[in-house]
Amino acid sequence: MKSDKSLNQIRALFEAISTISDADWNFFKDHLQYDEYNKGDLLTSIGEIENYMYFVVKGIVRTFYYNSIQEYTLDFRLPVSPIVS
Repeated sequence: MKSDKSLNQIRALFEAISTISDADWNFFKDHLQYDEYNKGDLLTSIGEIENYMYFVVKGIVRTFYYNSIQEYTLDFRLPVSPIVS
């Protein structure tokens, strides 16, 4: 993972919903992988099934869907936000 600050922010997301034990948090964070993406990169291609959960640490992510005619923006995700599909 990139930084302790990012990890603390992600843990705070969980803690806002329910407490998480140190053991559970350590298990979860040991499975996190830090990746960087450039503007315009797709996390999941059209028609692909998503198998991961993402957290925005820096920047903005736009979620959208495409109905073969037009693209529709669903929302924008800001730091620190989870992304799931």
